[in-house]
Amino acid sequence: MPDANATRLVIDIGGGSTELVVGQGERLLAVDSVPIGSGTFGKRFFPDGVLDARSMQLAERIAGEEIGKVAARFRDYPWQHAIGSSGTARLLARVLRCNDLNTRGRGTITYDGLLRLSLRLLEAGHLRRLNLDGLKRQRLEALPGGLAVMLAAFKVLGIDEMQVSEPGLRFGVLHGLMQSESARRY
Repeated sequence: MPDANATRLVIDIGGGSTELVVGQGERLLAVDSVPIGSGTFGKRFFPDGVLDARSMQLAERIAGEEIGKVAARFRDYPWQHAIGSSGTARLLARVLRCNDLNTRGRGTITYDGLLRLSLRLLEAGHLRRLNLDGLKRQRLEALPGGLAVMLAAFKVLGIDEMQVSEPGLRFGVLHGLMQSESARRY
């Protein structure tokens, strides 16, 4: 990841919750978790695979309200880089790249790319009819919910472009725990 001394916003959209972290190097500045995720939002707002504008707008609005409850804390720390560290972020970046939906930042997630992807979902109207390169069948149901949460995060937190980390947030936490345990032993 770029410049280890820069202040970074990390977002990890899981199946049932989304974790938000602002940090600088090894130092955590703000941490929170909101009860929204790609799986829960997929089931709640896109039951039976139906993709329509009303459901997408509602899912994004509800996600925005949840993120908005904690957003002020994250705006207190101006960050230079936004990083996505989850399977959802990797999925979105891959689909955006494989379908040439970003106008800039190949291999990243951009706001305009997310909007283009949203239009592709709405044009399909149903998950069965969705034809996107880079999308594995087992991740299909997580796509609309994850997209709605990511769109809300971009809007509420003012993100234009996000880099994607291959390891998830939990790997960083485990790495940190292992280092602190190792330091205590010696």
